[in-house]
Parts: sequence; C-alpha cells; structure tokens
Amino acid sequence: MLKTYTVVEGDTLTAISKKFYGQTGFFELIAAASAIEDPDRIFPRQVLILPEVNRKHTVANGDTLWALAGKYYGPHNARLFPLIAAANSLPDPDDIHPGQVLIIPGITYVVEPHDTLSGIAQRFYGDASKFPVIAEANQLPDPNHIEVGQKLVIPPKNY
Repeated sequence: MLKTYTVVEGDTLTAISKKFYGQTGFFELIAAASAIEDPDRIFPRQVLILPEVNRKHTVANGDTLWALAGKYYGPHNARLFPLIAAANSLPDPDDIHPGQVLIIPGITYVVEPHDTLSGIAQRFYGDASKFPVIAEANQLPDPNHIEVGQKLVIPPKNY
C-alpha cells in the first residue's frame, strides 16, 4: 500500500530514505514519485510519496523500462518508467540487460471506506481538484464511483 510522509524541519531525502527503507539510496525514488525536481530542496509540511520496493522483476530479452511500467502499472501508465529507473539508480534507462533484477516500486492506493477521488487527490497532491489525474491514470469511466478495496495507481504530481 502506498505510504506518504510529511516533511518536518531538518529533514533531507537521504535521511527519509534511510528511515523508511533502511538505506539512503532510495532518495531518488522518493524524489521521482513525489515529483521533486531538486532532491536537495524539500520543505516542511510537504507530503512525499513513499513507494513500496518489495516487488522485483528479472529482466528478460526485449524488456524495456517503458514496457515494464506498462506491465506493472497498466498500459496507460507506461510513462511512469522513470520511477523504475529511480528505484534502481539507473543513469541510463535504456541500459538494462537480461538477468538484471530490478525493483518495481509500488505506487498504488487501496480505496478505504468513505474515500472519494477528490479526497485521495487532496491527500497525495494537496489539491482536491487534481482528482481527474487519478481518474485518467486508472481509466475510470465515472470518477464519482470507486469501490472499497479497489486499487488505484497514483501518478507522480507532475504526471
């Protein structure tokens, strides 16, 4: 399940990475998931997305990050391949090879009782009016109808 963290005074992405993942190297993943352009600039009360990192994929012949993002996040979300690149500290997202094991970060949210898309948008983006971003990413025909237990992809803020 997708977690969030609210920045407090003195936090750094590397310290937050160490706190939640046990290592500092996932700061790039947090930055990518939270649409932070400069990882050295975070602010108190800023809400960060902390993707799950327990899913792995062994690269096969012909795999690309674009295709893997489509496989794990849905074909309409292949554009989220930078999250996989960031989770694996890949300087060149085109440079993956068969046998390589990649972390596939989780960026889903499970709908809870009384949730609405606007409430979920407020929680993750700080702006309830951004609910169409979630609706589009999940190809929801009716954004006013979500069900408890439904898994939603939460795109990065600049999606």
